[in-house]
Amino acid sequence: MPTTLATVCTQAAFCGTKWALIIAYKLPLLHNAGVHCCLLCSMATFIDTVQRFRKIEEATAQKDDPAPVYLLDEIADMARQSLEQAQAISDALLKKLQVKSPVVKFKALRVIKHLCVKGCSQFQRCMQRNSTAVRELIHFRGDPDPFKGDVPNARVREFSKEVVEVLFNSTPVTNTNNTLAAQGKIQGFGSGGPGEAARSSSGHYGGIGSSGSSSSNYGGGLGSSGFAAAQQA
Repeated sequence: MPTTLATVCTQAAFCGTKWALIIAYKLPLLHNAGVHCCLLCSMATFIDTVQRFRKIEEATAQKDDPAPVYLLDEIADMARQSLEQAQAISDALLKKLQVKSPVVKFKALRVIKHLCVKGCSQFQRCMQRNSTAVRELIHFRGDPDPFKGDVPNARVREFSKEVVEVLFNSTPVTNTNNTLAAQGKIQGFGSGGPGEAARSSSGHYGGIGSSGSSSSNYGGGLGSSGFAAAQQA
């Protein structure tokens, strides 16, 4: 690949594929007959590879700070683009699971879980075929940390159990906020809520209703029928 094109590809990889193609299209180098389309496709593939590598490296960096959610979402978006992208991301994360550091292992597990929860079905199937690498971490025994002891290793063991469950969960997790909102309509203080159910099941709060026969079972209500029966007695 010519130096000029390689430079543009490397720089544009940090700006996005769209702008990279626009810049490269204007290069006189790409206007030669027979190489225009081929070079554009090659450059797009190269840029995707660089971006994927950079994002996964950042998400699994060996530092205690957790990877930001927006970065995990960007990796999930890439995994949805094609089967090739999903397979490449799966292979990269499997390599991270083989790293000795428990911090890197835990972060790789977190990325795997996030992508499965976000409904990246192709990625999930790729990971299911290699689930042994995740299952093995349930019994992970690493070197104790000088300051934290076995805590980082234990975190990997516990989180790997969650990831295994998510990997073989056929129902993607929906938006938690929407789920809570729907439950609020059922169990909230609106119509049909627990307050109204309590009133209907308890005979209008212990018998202060119109039927004395039903209210008398809840402490001798003072409804109209119950009051008349008390006068006759």
